[in-house]
Amino acid sequence: MQQEYGKKYRFGIQQKIAAGLVAFGILPILLGIFYLYLFVHETIEKKVMAHMISIADIKEKQIEDWLDNRLNVLRHLAADKDVAFVFNSPVKYQNQDAVQAKILILLQKQLSVVNEAHSSKAINLLDVTGRTIASSNASQVGTIDTKIVQRILSTKSFVIDDFYNRIDHERLMRFSAPVFLFNPDLERSYTIGGVISIEEDTANLQEIIGTWPGIETTGETLLVRREKDRIIFLNNLRHGKENENPFSIPTTSPLAKPAIFATDGDEGIMRALDYRGEPVLAAYRYIPFMDWGFVAKIDESEAFAPLVTMEKRIILFSVLLILAVLTAAFLFSRGITRALLRLEDLTRRVADGDYSIVFGVDRKDEIGSLAQSFATMMEQLKDKRRSLEEYSQTLEKKVEERTLDLLENIEKFKAVFEQAAVGVALLEKNTNRCIGTNRKFCTITGYTSDEMNSLSLMQIIHTDDHALIAENMEDLLTGKEKEFSIECRFLDSNGSILWIQLTVSSMWAASPNSPAHIAVLDNITAKKDADTEKTRMETQLRQLQKMEAIGTLAGGIAHDFNNILVPIISLAEILLAGEPQGSQKHEDLEEILTAAKRARDLVKQILHFSREREQGLEPLLIAPIIKESVKLLSSSLPSNIAIQLNISDEPVSVLADAVQVHQVVMNLCTNAYHAMRENGGTLAISLLPKTTSDLPTDLLLPYESYIELIVRDTGKGMDRLTQERIFEPYFTTKEKEGGTGLGLAVIHGIVRDYRGRIQVESEPDKGTAFHVFLPTYSKRTSKIPLPQDEVRICPTGKEHILIVDDEEVIAESMKRRLAKLGYTITVRTSSIEALELFRHKPEAFDLIITDQTMPNMTGDRMAIEMLRIRDNVPIIMCTGFSSVIDENKARKIGIKAFLLKPVVKEEMAHAIRSVLGDA
Repeated sequence: MQQEYGKKYRFGIQQKIAAGLVAFGILPILLGIFYLYLFVHETIEKKVMAHMISIADIKEKQIEDWLDNRLNVLRHLAADKDVAFVFNSPVKYQNQDAVQAKILILLQKQLSVVNEAHSSKAINLLDVTGRTIASSNASQVGTIDTKIVQRILSTKSFVIDDFYNRIDHERLMRFSAPVFLFNPDLERSYTIGGVISIEEDTANLQEIIGTWPGIETTGETLLVRREKDRIIFLNNLRHGKENENPFSIPTTSPLAKPAIFATDGDEGIMRALDYRGEPVLAAYRYIPFMDWGFVAKIDESEAFAPLVTMEKRIILFSVLLILAVLTAAFLFSRGITRALLRLEDLTRRVADGDYSIVFGVDRKDEIGSLAQSFATMMEQLKDKRRSLEEYSQTLEKKVEERTLDLLENIEKFKAVFEQAAVGVALLEKNTNRCIGTNRKFCTITGYTSDEMNSLSLMQIIHTDDHALIAENMEDLLTGKEKEFSIECRFLDSNGSILWIQLTVSSMWAASPNSPAHIAVLDNITAKKDADTEKTRMETQLRQLQKMEAIGTLAGGIAHDFNNILVPIISLAEILLAGEPQGSQKHEDLEEILTAAKRARDLVKQILHFSREREQGLEPLLIAPIIKESVKLLSSSLPSNIAIQLNISDEPVSVLADAVQVHQVVMNLCTNAYHAMRENGGTLAISLLPKTTSDLPTDLLLPYESYIELIVRDTGKGMDRLTQERIFEPYFTTKEKEGGTGLGLAVIHGIVRDYRGRIQVESEPDKGTAFHVFLPTYSKRTSKIPLPQDEVRICPTGKEHILIVDDEEVIAESMKRRLAKLGYTITVRTSSIEALELFRHKPEAFDLIITDQTMPNMTGDRMAIEMLRIRDNVPIIMCTGFSSVIDENKARKIGIKAFLLKPVVKEEMAHAIRSVLGDA
């Protein structure tokens, strides 16, 4: 290809010479001008800022002087003995009332004189009831203002109301101070007899603020105050805003920055935006006496006007100087490079094929010598050029013919290869390296063509399928098979697994020594996922249906079990009350009551399993619960399993539910038993307080102190894959025993709800350890419940109670318990009969205690009808199980208390007194 000549170089010799001259000529000038500009800029800026600071200092002094003047007047009036005498009741004089009346008249005249001298709006004297007894404005005598008196009595000091409005659209300030009484020795005491209050018109203050002491036209001073999340402008604004009085902006606005600094107690100067959004230079001050902020500002366009003028002059001078230097550099470089440009032009013409020219460069220097060398070389090129032209014509013709054939074949192959509906890759025969892939292949795998060219097929196939692919590839290489097609797993560019229908064949089927293999990919992931999801959903649906049926059955069992427990607990309590402390019968009855309460807790677990009630969290001492759980479990463990306990004696509490804690311990210990029941072993349970410094950092524990529960067994252990799945719902290793796979999932949910962590450590044949970390509850209280240590003090009463329960045994046992507490009891086993009795005698009963599940009419329906008859009748509902009503629904109806059966005597006694308003 013929080389292009005659182009203009971006940096030729002429330009380089000119650039050198410009660099050495202009740069020093520009540096000098730049430092001059910085000096002048800094000087002007310091002068402007000093001017603004002086204005801010002047205004701050004027405002503080105005406030001091008003406070001095208030101090003198508050200390005046004549003022104090009006309130000084302990001092006795002859004709005291007449003397006080005269002093009051003189005092009112004195207040008027002081008010006129200081141009105040009004000076008022108020007694401790808030009534105005004297005023420089006679119309205000007799008015009452209790708020200011209450504030003075609480602070016993000066109180200033910032821009207090007594009359609409009239902006005032009120300065108030206490007036102390004199003791019998006519010495001032610390007893407040009244309040002296000065109402000040802010017109003078507005004039001080609004007057700008400079010659600037945009200067303005602002008095501001912060109220919550807004900045309030207290003075009249120069630039409009008449519709807002006072005008305010939020503290989050960029327009409030100087005001925020001022009200925060800072002092300084800054560039900012004012309330109009205009850039200004603002000096700000803090007035601590009133918690005000003061801002003096001026538009930047006016403040730095001299700087703008100076900048324009410097720019103009710089441009003129640069033009002069550039002109001189151009003329100098042009004279040097003129001969070189002539030689360049002659050389270009030779390069274009004009060999007839004569070099006319006649110089006695290096350029002249270069011209003679070029003339000699030109003659030699003429001969070479003629022979090359002949050979080139022949060669170009042959190349053109072969190129056309090759391009046609390539285009056909590329069209078929790229537009294939499946992924296609060419694989190097021995290494399986990808040497070409189509677009569909890249779309499926997520790799680009360039990335695939550096990978082999085995690198993107799942390792579990390598053996299968390698075996088939070996058959392909040895000629046993011409192709194979299998389902296997690929890893895309993100590491995700894809299911692929892979077909690999030799590139040339007729030749056993084919140069490459062709791999065809069809993505069947969606089909595989759909099949897997269908199977999983069918299994999960069957499991959910089973769990729903179990939950419904559990709720029914809990209801019947509660009805059985109620008379057991009631009669045990009645018998226990009649036996002396320390007797064998008393101890036997306590054991019966303890066992019944444990059964009641088991019912609570059944209800929690069936999701019929929410567990309440309360501070618990966890150690006794764990000991009780282990005691309950030990009786059912075989003798070849030993139990080791290491429970800390430190009384550490957690915020939890006792039933759920029992569930956690029982579930973990039961799992340990299943792991050791074949060969036996040791079940070790420990409970130790910990701090976050003692625990692994990877647990990300947010609180300072925890209690660690460890349940460790010496059973068969678990592999890593099983450990990763044990907290998944419905995952179980107890297939033969029929485990549901919900136990550890529920435990994990309970620990997570308590803001704790659970961690497992296990190795096959080396046992398992579960670590449960629960945050401790720091606010220890005497109300923390202790197992087997309930408070047995029962409040009594004499009210008339109607008990409604369709179970006669339950109703009678409740009647006997409450009768022993002093109550008058009426029992009905039919809700219809109870409603009719109440309808005829609505005022005869002080309290209704009802069951929920009853024939003909449920407890909630009966309660609604009773409340229609007498809307203030207190009702307590007791139920063992209900899917219809809970505590929230009961309270919405008007039921005062909601108790779950069985209810112990103490709980019922306290609930009765609480509902009747005595607790």
